[in-house]
Amino acid sequence: YISPKEKKLYLDLFQTDIPSQLESFGKSKFVERVNFFPIQKDTLSVEVVFKKNVTLDIFYLSGPGRLVIDIKG
Repeated sequence: YISPKEKKLYLDLFQTDIPSQLESFGKSKFVERVNFFPIQKDTLSVEVVFKKNVTLDIFYLSGPGRLVIDIKG
């Protein structure tokens, strides 16, 4: 779900989990922070908070499988 009003992107990932130790993603021109919420053992909700309103292109690549989030300001 994309919420331009809140400047957030919400993702639910299934059949995945989060490691106990997760490093910061570093600095970003567009992203203020990324929050992870383990919902169940194999379900993870991700909240990406942006510094300003952005345009997003989201798509999937295979071989290996990847979710790509292209952020444009």
